[in-house]
Parts: sequence; C-alpha cells; structure tokens
Amino acid sequence: MTIHPQAQAVVDGNTWGHLDPDTVGIAALREAMNTRLIELAGRGPDLAAVNDVSIKTDDVRIPVRIYKPRNSDAAPPVYVYFHSGGYCVYDIDTADAQCRVMARDADCVVVSVGYRLAPEAPFPAAAEDAWAALRWIVEEAGSIGIDADRVAVGGESCGGTLATVCALRARDAGHPTLRQVVLSCALLEMGAPRPGETRTLATWMRDQYLTTPGAEDDFRASPLRHPDLGHLPPHLLLTGEHDGLREQAYQYAERLKQAGTMAELHDFPGMIHNFTGMRAALDDAQHGLDLIARTLRSAFSVTP
Repeated sequence: MTIHPQAQAVVDGNTWGHLDPDTVGIAALREAMNTRLIELAGRGPDLAAVNDVSIKTDDVRIPVRIYKPRNSDAAPPVYVYFHSGGYCVYDIDTADAQCRVMARDADCVVVSVGYRLAPEAPFPAAAEDAWAALRWIVEEAGSIGIDADRVAVGGESCGGTLATVCALRARDAGHPTLRQVVLSCALLEMGAPRPGETRTLATWMRDQYLTTPGAEDDFRASPLRHPDLGHLPPHLLLTGEHDGLREQAYQYAERLKQAGTMAELHDFPGMIHNFTGMRAALDDAQHGLDLIARTLRSAFSVTP
C-alpha cells in the first residue's frame, strides 16, 4: 500500500527536515522537532491529577510525570512509558497527549520518564536512567499510590529500546515482575557506521548517542542482539508499513516467539515511524492507542 495521505501530509509538513544539526545546534533542532511533534500530537484529555516529580539517583535527577485517571481504584496498575526521539530530541511534553489518553483509556496510572539525552549524555545514560526510574517507581509504589504487582513498560522508537532493556534487566534481577511490554515503532538494532553511508538525521543521532566504539553490540543499545529473549513478559509490537524500523519489529517478534515469549505484532498499512504519537494528524494513531489500551487492560486484569 502507498503511504496514507494523512501520513504523507505529516511528512510534507516536517519543516525541520532541512536543518543540519551540526550547523543549527542541538537546541534549535530540539525546538523545531519538539514543537512539531506537540502540534501533531494534539491535546490530551483532562485527568484526575498530573504531577511532575524529580527522581534523584546516583547524582542524576530524572524528571517523571505521573498521570492519574479519574476513575481508578485505590491502588491502580501502572504503565511506565519512555518517549521517542533518537536519544537526542523530544521529552515528557512531546509525549504528554498520548500519556493522557493511555491513562484514561487503559484506566491506569502512567509514569512518563524524562531520561537524559545525547549529545550531553551519551550511551548508556538513557538506558541506565530508564532502569533506575522503573526501580524507583516500584519501590515508591505506596507513595505514588499504585499496585507494584501490576506494572507494564512501553515506549516508542528509542523509548521502545528502553522498555526492552527494562524487561530484560527485570527478568535477570528477578524483580520487578512485569505484566506487559509495549513496543511502538521500536528501535531494536543500532548498526555501526559503515564506510560511505549516507548521512541522515538518524545516523547523526546514532553518532551522538553511541560515542564508544562497539557500543552498538551492547543489548542496551541493540536488544535484537541479546542472546536470550526467553522468560519475558508478553510483548505487543506495533509498526507502520512505511516505518524504516519495520523489519526490526518483525525480527524481534520472531525471536521472542522462538524463545517461548508471547509476542503479538500489528502492522498498520500506510503508516510511518512514530505514528502513535501523532493523534491530531493521523486517525491510525488513535487506533494504535486503542489497541495498546485494550492490551494493557487485559494484562492488568490477569490474576498471577
């Protein structure tokens, strides 16, 4: 199928596409891309409470935003979410609309994690922040007002990488026990620079994040390279037909299944990368969020 007309309009309207990051600088790039994504995301619904908190761990402060739905039970489940952005752009604000929708539609608390970005904080800063944030959320379940036995993780693009890292580390540590992993247009493999490769915004972002030779082999950068994907929580994977990372989703889903992990993949015809974060511009963004919400509600309702 050709690219959906709504998706084509998004691509045509991305005014930051002509910017050279080395020329304009990271601050200007973030301003352009963050502003555009907030426009494409639209405004999310009102909730019972939305609070910003700062986690302090190992001399690092990690901002998180906690979304509480209006009709939750005394100790609702929690969905820990990691935003997209190639480890260089986007933040809690760019993910605000879809986190509000997820809290409402999945009837759970959503905690959005503002991990550190490159080039200021290269690999493995984002992965370490994600793991530290997940552990803090579970440890502080009582003060947050959530059920520490009903926890899911998810993310979009590189945020999906961080969700997989958390799932793998939680499995190996034996805690916390996760109910579900949600990966939307996830970045699951970061290849090393190749001689003569075409320089793109994606390769520029990779080079800002992976500053150490061989870092792409680390599962915290490339979960697809992890040798053992067994004994993990069920995975829901969403991708778009015109997403450059689509093949990675198929490969990861197949490897999960081969390892005995439940994996369900949904490919959205005509859609592009990060489509679930563009609810104001793409009808399929809401369809994708509906699927995620149904999956989370089902996962949280299962009795261990």
